[in-house]
Amino acid sequence: PQQKRKRQFDFITSDILKSKQMHLLAAQYFSSLGNTVFIVSALITLVQAGLATEVQAKNVSEEAQSKFNITIALLSAFSVFWQSFAKHWDFSGRAGLHKSASSALTKLHTVALLRAREEQAKDSCATADCDDDSNGNNAVPLLSKKDLAGLGVVEEGVEGINTDLIPTDLV
Repeated sequence: PQQKRKRQFDFITSDILKSKQMHLLAAQYFSSLGNTVFIVSALITLVQAGLATEVQAKNVSEEAQSKFNITIALLSAFSVFWQSFAKHWDFSGRAGLHKSASSALTKLHTVALLRAREEQAKDSCATADCDDDSNGNNAVPLLSKKDLAGLGVVEEGVEGINTDLIPTDLV
């Protein structure tokens, strides 16, 4: 039974770490896409400004001015659509959500490790001579909500904390 629990724990923790890594990679990917979209938008605006400045020059013919104006109008229309798509895609928001999920998985992994250490301590006390508390139970200290808050796993002082992911004997 001990080896089976260890294999299950190893499987769960490796799955948590794999998911965490995937969310970190997704956050980096969406962040870089957001930066690329911004750079393209900035370059379009820069080209528009350069063309508008060139049109204002006194030594440009009327035919060249009309071509510049048409190019500026097309770039403006493309820029509006590009910025609308950039807002719709919201790559920075997606990156933030993936980073947040990665942080939550880190906290979950921390709780799993603490739970495993506590179980190991309970098992060693069950086979060894450990001091008992006043109720006759093995005196393995449990982690309270305050202890978990100190580790950044739950927020201290918040009522109605969702402790579904925290093993019940830890809180």
